[in-house]
Amino acid sequence: MDLKNETPVMRVLRLLTLMAEQETLSLEEAHLLTGLSKSTLTRAFLSLEQAGWVHRYLGNHKYTYIPPYSDKLRDEQIECVLKKRLAVLVKPILEGLYQITGLSTDFTFMFDELVIVESSFGLTDARVAKRAVIGLGVDLQHSSMGKAYSAALAGQHRDGMYYARKKQFWGYKELKQTFNISAIAIPVFYQQQPIGSMNLAWFDTNTSSYDENKIAEQYLTDLYLASQRISDVISESGLDITPFIRIAQIK
Repeated sequence: MDLKNETPVMRVLRLLTLMAEQETLSLEEAHLLTGLSKSTLTRAFLSLEQAGWVHRYLGNHKYTYIPPYSDKLRDEQIECVLKKRLAVLVKPILEGLYQITGLSTDFTFMFDELVIVESSFGLTDARVAKRAVIGLGVDLQHSSMGKAYSAALAGQHRDGMYYARKKQFWGYKELKQTFNISAIAIPVFYQQQPIGSMNLAWFDTNTSSYDENKIAEQYLTDLYLASQRISDVISESGLDITPFIRIAQIK
């Protein structure tokens, strides 16, 4: 598909058609598929993102088409649209949290499994596994985010608590390559029910390592404020997530 000789309007329309056929597209992939320069594509994607048609993930810097919501969508299509619209809502919150902490944050939402919807991992200097972050399923027993959500669903969570990942286990189901990562996480609530979780994560290396308790002392309040802000923006957006909410036990 060569769009170089198309009018600007037709370029946008054809680019949207191409986006609708792909789950995600990187700038390089779009360049190879359309023949347009990267600077032209960057401007087009920015315009589409501002119009609400496209989202650029923080986690892997790829672009994805956001189809309009309709009652006629099938269940799996509704879930796909919801994931993308949630990513749009939480993106600025994760960006702001990264500016405060310098640590990456994943936001998960419970569909059939606990899934990473958006992540600020792409803002870090680390290059490993960036393409695999978005959409990863999270282990409920061993990952910090899984433990946080599970505790909230079981009615065991209390304000001020946080959950650390089990170091000897790898917490991401589809990603087989393991990395020496530490993290603390808290549940995310909506209308007093747990809907997912979010974390602060960092690589443990010989030159850079952080104590979980110290990270909690320094940034746990910011993490809780970000969690509350996510709940607020979902409410303000009018996005209907109630079909996916699981009722927590009362203890």
